Amino acid sequence: AAQDGSTFRIGAHATYPLNGDWEKKSLGYGAQVVWQLGDSAFLELSGTVLKDEWTKDSVLEADTEVDLPGDIEDYANQYSDSSQADRAISEGNALSGDTKIADLDMVHIAITLGFEFELSDALKAYAGGGINYNTFDVSYDERDLIQAAGYDPSYADYLGVANVKVNIDIDPAIGFHGCVGCELALGEGFQLFAEYRYVMINKISGKTEFSGSYGGYSYSNSIEGEDKMKTGFARAGVNF
Repeated sequence: AAQDGSTFRIGAHATYPLNGDWEKKSLGYGAQVVWQLGDSAFLELSGTVLKDEWTKDSVLEADTEVDLPGDIEDYANQYSDSSQADRAISEGNALSGDTKIADLDMVHIAITLGFEFELSDALKAYAGGGINYNTFDVSYDERDLIQAAGYDPSYADYLGVANVKVNIDIDPAIGFHGCVGCELALGEGFQLFAEYRYVMINKISGKTEFSGSYGGYSYSNSIEGEDKMKTGFARAGVNF
C-alpha cells in the first residue's frame, strides 16, 4: 500500500511456506501491483510462484494416488516366468519412501483487499483477504513413477513397462485467503512490507493417466481424485 500519496505502486516479493500441505519448503518469488483506495484501504493484485517436491510416500498416499494398472501384473504373470515377474514387482519397493519422484510448481494469483492502521508516521499495520486462482504443473521422470508404484525399472524391457506413458494433470483451483502484515515507508517512494498469508483451497481435482503395451497387448488406466489445500506462508518485499 502507498504511504506517500501516490495511488499506484508496483513491487516484488519473496515467500516461504511456514505450515500446511508442503513436502519440502523452499523459497518462492513473485510480483504485485497495488492501488491505494483512500487513506486506509488498498487493493493488490499479486502473482507468486511456489515450489514443492513429491516423494514416493506423499504420492502413493494422496487421493490422486499414482499406481500402475493391475493389468501389468496380470500380463507379467501370464506371459513370463512367475519368479521373474514377482522379482520385477517386488524389487521396485526398494525405492525409499522419502525419494523425490516429482516436482510441483504452483502459481498463486491473488486479489486482496486490505485495510491499514497507522502506528506511526512511517509504520502501518494492515489486515485483509481475498480470492485467489491457482495453477499446478507437475514434472517427473516416468521411470521414477513406475518404480514408486512397485516395479523395478531394470525389468522394464522384460515386462514391457518401458512402453508405459504417464500423464499427471491437476486442474486450476480457486481459493480464498486472509493476511496480516506491516509496512514501513523508507522515503524516496520505497516501502518495505512483511506479511503472513493463509490460503484455503477447498477442492483440487487431479487425474493420472497410464497407457502402454505388452507384446501385442495394450492397456490404459486412469485415476481421478480430489484433495484440499490449507497452507500459510510468509511474504516480504518492496513496493515503489
